[in-house]
Amino acid sequence: SDLTLEVLNENQRVLKSIELAWHYFGDPVSPIGVVTVAPQMSVSREVQYHPRRAFDDSGVLRTDNFWKFKDFQKFVADDQSRSIRLSFIFEIVGKTPSSHLTASCVVPIDRDFKSNAALGTYVLFSRECFAD
Repeated sequence: SDLTLEVLNENQRVLKSIELAWHYFGDPVSPIGVVTVAPQMSVSREVQYHPRRAFDDSGVLRTDNFWKFKDFQKFVADDQSRSIRLSFIFEIVGKTPSSHLTASCVVPIDRDFKSNAALGTYVLFSRECFAD
């Protein structure tokens, strides 16, 4: 799966966009180790997304897809930022032709979010992502 992260202004215009790719699929764990899950059960698993190395046509590594956390915080604290849209694309493997599912949600950037970002705190991540 892939993820597009976009910071939007009040008119829903994209101020910054980065593309992330699926990187890690974690197994459910308990304090004593890996949990054995019956095949009929639904299990939530951790998925991490990271920027992938991408090169331009001349072979130079592009850095526009990498965003330092401190730069993200400065950007979010800016007065123009109003929301963050997360758009997911999932490929269903084993089907011919292959098919994809898409989903997106929006995280509002409210006054507390901006304040926490300006202070450099991590509280800004305790937010809901509303279906888009």
